[in-house]
Amino acid sequence: MARVEGGYAAVIRLSFNAKVRLTQLAGIAVLLGVLEVLTQTKRIDTLTASPPSRIVQRIFEMAMEGKIWGEFYVTMLDIFVALTLAITAGIAIGVVLWYRPRIYDAISPYLTAYYAIPIFAFYPAFISIFGLNQIPIILIGAGYAVVAIIVSTVTGLRATPRIFVRVARSYGIGRGTAFRRIYLRAAAPSIFGGIRLGASYALVGVIASEFILSPGGLGYLVGFNYNNFNTLDLYATLVIIIAIATIFTGAFRKLENMARRNG
Repeated sequence: MARVEGGYAAVIRLSFNAKVRLTQLAGIAVLLGVLEVLTQTKRIDTLTASPPSRIVQRIFEMAMEGKIWGEFYVTMLDIFVALTLAITAGIAIGVVLWYRPRIYDAISPYLTAYYAIPIFAFYPAFISIFGLNQIPIILIGAGYAVVAIIVSTVTGLRATPRIFVRVARSYGIGRGTAFRRIYLRAAAPSIFGGIRLGASYALVGVIASEFILSPGGLGYLVGFNYNNFNTLDLYATLVIIIAIATIFTGAFRKLENMARRNG
C-alpha cells in the first residue's frame, strides 16, 4: 500500500524479473493471438500452420489416445541416460583437467571450437559399430552435452576464492576434505550452470538424432508427421518438445540458483 492525497491507493511493485516474465508472456500471447486470427481466417494455409487452439486440443487428444506416451518415454529415457553420462564424464574430466592446468590450457582452444564440429557426421559410424538402436542416439546426446559440463567444472573450481584455501590450510584440513567442502561448494553454481546448458544440448542431440533415423521417440514422430504432411500432429509434437525443453531449463535454473544461495 502507498499513501496518496485523499486516501490510500494499492501499488503493485514488481521486481525486474517479474517484469521480464510478464513481458515475455505478453509477447507470446500476442504472437499466438495473431497466429490464431491468421489461421482461422485462412490468411495462412492450414497446410503450413495450424491454429494454436487446435494444436492444444490435438495434444490432449493424442494424450487420451495414448499415441504420444510411448514416444515420450523413449525420448525421455534417452535424454536421461545421455545427460547422466555427460554429467558423470564431464565432472570427472573437469576435475582431472583442473588438477592438470597445463593440459587444460593446451586443449582449451579445441574445447571452445568443439561445437563447430558436426557431431552428427559420426552417426553412421556409431550405427555401424553399435547397430540401429538407441545407443548411437544416447552417445550423440551425451557428446553434445559433455563439453559444456567440463568447461563449467574447470571454470568453477578455478574461481574458488584463494582466501578459503588459505583458511583451510591454516586449520590443517586435508586436500580431500578441502576439495569436498570448499572447492565443490564454491564451484557448484558454475557446475549446475554447465549442467543446465548440457541438458539443453542433450535434448537437442537426442531429438535431432531421432529425427534422422530412429525407430521411435518424439524426434521420430516429428519426422514421420513431416513426411506424411500431417501438419497438426507435427506442430502438436513440436509444442510438446518445446514444453519439455522449457521445464528442463527452468528446473536446472532453480538448482543453479539454490547452489548460488547455499554456496
